[in-house]
Formats: sequence, C-alpha cells, structure tokens
Amino acid sequence: MMLRRLGGALKTPRQRTGMNLDDAAARIGLPSGTTLGKVENAKRLVSTTALDAYFTAYCVGEEDARREEIRKLATLAGSTRPRQPPAPVRRCCTRSLSDGQHGSGR
Repeated sequence: MMLRRLGGALKTPRQRTGMNLDDAAARIGLPSGTTLGKVENAKRLVSTTALDAYFTAYCVGEEDARREEIRKLATLAGSTRPRQPPAPVRRCCTRSLSDGQHGSGR
C-alpha cells in the first residue's frame, strides 16, 4: 500500500514537469524509463538516499512540503515491504560420518 502511494507521489511531480519516463530517468540517473516506470507503478522500491536526485530532476525545492511527505512514504514503504523467508540450509553431503566412510572418497 505504501509503495503505491510512494509511486504516485513520485509520478505526479514528473508529470507536472512534462517529462516522459525516459527523459526523467536520464536526469535522475536511472538506467531506463522502464526502471522509473517500475518505481511509479509500485514494482520497485526507491531508497530514501536516491530521493534527492528525484527532487532535483522534478524541481521540488527544499521548502516544498511534498519533499518531506515523499521521504516519509519512502521510509514507510521500505519498512513495510514483505521480507523474504530465510533460505533453507543446504547439506554438504548425504552420507553420515557413522557409515565408516569418514570422507576418504572410497
């Protein structure tokens, strides 16, 4: 939910500037407009440290209230994102050491 709100909050100022996804991505320093589209469509998280590039590209000034709102949304989106379960522990061998082999390779 927060990721969607963050995406919308970043999309609105881009649209106000009249930039398309590719132009905005180039100004922000993203590899492509597709990457930016994923951020705006809640498919990819944007770090709070990367927000300054967005603010500069979209001319969102220091005193603009949207700036703090977007920062809060980014923080909340990052903290509420579902975590991946831990990877299962992989066993290095299938034989037991009690079967007399003791890793001799025979």
